[in-house]
Formats: sequence, structure tokens, C-alpha cells
Amino acid sequence: MNTRTALLLLPVLTFACSGGDDGSDDTNIPPRDGGTTSSIRDGGVVEDGCPDLGPALSGAEVAPLRRGDMAAAYDDKCGVVYMAFGDKSEPEMCSFAGSDFIDDLHAFDVDAGTWHTLSTVSTEAPRQRARSQAVWDAQNDRFVLFGGRWRPGSSGEYTFLNDVWAFNPVDRSWAELSAQRGGLFNDAPPNGVPKGRMNFSMVADPNSSAVFIHAGGQTNPAFSQFYPDSQTWVFNVSTNDWTMVPVSSTPPARLFHSSAYDAERQRLYVFAGAGEDAFVSFGDGNMWVLDLTTLAWSEIDQGPLGNGYDANRPRPRIKGKMITDQVRDRILLFGGHDDLGLGNNNDLWAFDLDTQTWSLVDEGDAPGRTNSVAFCEFYGNFAAANPAVPERRESHLFVKAGDDRVVLYGGRTDCGLANDTWILDLTSDTWTQVTVSPTGMTCVRNGNPNCDDDSARMCD
Repeated sequence: MNTRTALLLLPVLTFACSGGDDGSDDTNIPPRDGGTTSSIRDGGVVEDGCPDLGPALSGAEVAPLRRGDMAAAYDDKCGVVYMAFGDKSEPEMCSFAGSDFIDDLHAFDVDAGTWHTLSTVSTEAPRQRARSQAVWDAQNDRFVLFGGRWRPGSSGEYTFLNDVWAFNPVDRSWAELSAQRGGLFNDAPPNGVPKGRMNFSMVADPNSSAVFIHAGGQTNPAFSQFYPDSQTWVFNVSTNDWTMVPVSSTPPARLFHSSAYDAERQRLYVFAGAGEDAFVSFGDGNMWVLDLTTLAWSEIDQGPLGNGYDANRPRPRIKGKMITDQVRDRILLFGGHDDLGLGNNNDLWAFDLDTQTWSLVDEGDAPGRTNSVAFCEFYGNFAAANPAVPERRESHLFVKAGDDRVVLYGGRTDCGLANDTWILDLTSDTWTQVTVSPTGMTCVRNGNPNCDDDSARMCD
């Protein structure tokens, strides 16, 4: 029995701008005509072994409400992405966004390209939250949610969550698997479970009952400093028990990082993110891997970074998203926010799991007229937009959907929040847009033909 097997058997073991649309389009980008929804769609009938998702959203309600920091996971058997909660607050005049939590649950049928709003019949359900994460529990065909942050209004101290919930899409019910313990900044760390946290890694081993949690953190009540950790925990979805992984070394504490799991080699990868000074620095973009057969962390030598946008590996960043493309033996990274001129990114990078090296798949948008008109006011051609890729963003949904596709939805852009949906074809590394966003897009993506004019602004 290797160490990993033994472990699993342990005891019961920026800035908000309003987008416009004049209906014109000289960039081959469709005019923005998406929408929002608050309707509850009923369903629950099982057909061909998969849940009936109910009526698809249509018309002005073609996609869920715009948001960022949502939790999502993919049901490989039924071809459905589930998305829960999130935050609909938008930053104003380069300040930080507040919090305006969304209490809903949606499903995206990948083959049909349709969104569905799901009702729930259970009397108990997790409290609304943002900056949580979820995985699909293939052992029990359910959506498993952990962590995040919550507060009852738009101001005051956050509660950092460490509860675990499971949603059964067949009977539309939530079940609590592990209760909340503590959660306020000054609470003592709970025994036997990870402390409440946001912006952490969460990955599931599809071949076992193990769900791995790594790092993440909290802020103090004054929101003046982050407090990340470097712990790794495993949650057993069969026994509902937590076990801290007794690793032999530890990477730097972080939050806002990207993560992916290589099931073939039993390795957990974490990339970039930031530490205690995340308000002012995005770190050096280091990448670490945890070998789950030996329980040892090691840092990957990514080579020199290079200068600016000519870097030969991804820039250090926060809030990017990674997935594992096991068929092509690679990890893909999309988006996030860095400290260069454009801020938000829509570049796509591939990390070869055999050679342990990065390569650029698509650079996305390029720098344009990056100087500003005034504080928090930028020209319409701030970036040279690439219409073949989604808008630059962070805090988005980026979920592997079967062997050959990835689903992208929403997140925060330069112009607020988006609710567009895209599918990335992994056989060709090309994007197809499924739904469009009425706001949150920069000038050229809004279909404005005058973005090169001095009078045009980035979020016109």
C-alpha cells in the first residue's frame, strides 16, 4: 500500500463601467444581447439516468445573472456543468467591490448549449457565499461545495466558511456533510477540520473518495491584510471526514492561486497567486507540485520569466483558472489579473505534464493605447482586442467538460461583470461563443465602431 492509499483510508478517514450597444458590429463580435434571470425552473424527473434540468433559459434570460467568484463542477456522466452562488457586486472607480451575494443554482447542458435554473426542495441549504469552490463527486453523483466567505450585508466582518455541502440534482436536495466551525477572523482554529477560508484550491480524485483542499486564507476585519496558509487537507466523501495531509515540505502560503490535478500521475499542481501582501504584490508566479504517492511538495523550475508581455511563461497573477487536459497530457491556464499594463488577461497557456514546460497557445488581447485620459478613465482602444477569444477577465468559471471541451462563463472584466458563455475546443484550441453579455465588455466588443476616436472610452 503506498502512502497516498494509506492516507485515504485514515480513520473514518477595474472598475465598473456601463456597457452600451448600438447594434453595430465591425469586429465580427456579435452585438451584446444577453440577459439575466431570477426565475425558478422546476424539474427533477430522471431521464436516461440523468436529471431533467427543466426548461432552458431563453430570450432575455438566456444566461444566469452576471457574477464572479462562483463555484462550479462538471458531471461527466450527464454532460452538465453545475454552478452555485457567487457575487454580483461590481467595483466602482478603481475601488474594491463590496459584496452582494447571489443565492441560486444553475446547470449548463454542454451538448445543448443551454442554461437552466434549478430549484431545491430541501428545507436546509448552504448559506449564500462567494469565493467558494466545488467538485463533482463521481462516487455518489453529486455536487460538493466547500468554503468561501459570507456576511449578512454589504459591510462588516466576513465569516469565512469551512462547511461542506452536497447537492443531489436528481431529487434537488442539499445535505450537509460537515458543519461550520468558527469562521470569524479572531476565532481559534477548529480541531480536526480546516479553518474557514476563501480563494483556495479544491480538486477531486475521480478514482477515489478524496477531495483535496490546499491553501487559501482570510482577511482581517479592517481589510488591510491577507492571512494565507499553506496547509493541505483531504475530505473523504464516503465517510465525511477531514484529514490533514502530513506533507514533508510546504510551498509558500498563498491564496488567489490556480490549481489542477493530474490523475494519471497523482499530482496536485498550484500556480502563482499571492501571499500576505496580495493587495500590492502578485509574487513571482512560482509553481509547485504535490506528489500524492510520496506526500512531498517540490517547486518546478519554470525558467526565467522574460520581460513584459514577451514572457516565456505565464506572468505572475491572481484569480486565473487552470484545468487538466489529460488526453493531451497538459494543463491549461486562462485569464487572471497581473501587474502589467492591461491588468486582466485572456491569454491561454499550456503546461506539458511530461516535459514540465510552458508554451503560449494564444496571447489574447495585446496592449493598445494603455495610457489613461484621467484617473480611472481609459481610451476606447486601451487594448487591441482579439475577437476570437473571450474578453479579458478574472474570477470566472473555467471548467473541463469531457475529454475535448472547456466551459467558460462570467467573471469580472475591466468594465464590471459579465455573463457570457464560451466553449473551448481542446482538439483545436479554438473558442466558440454560446451566449453573450449585455454589459461588462470593453468598447470594441460592444460593437462600437468609433473606439479609436479620442472621445471613445474603454467601457463605451
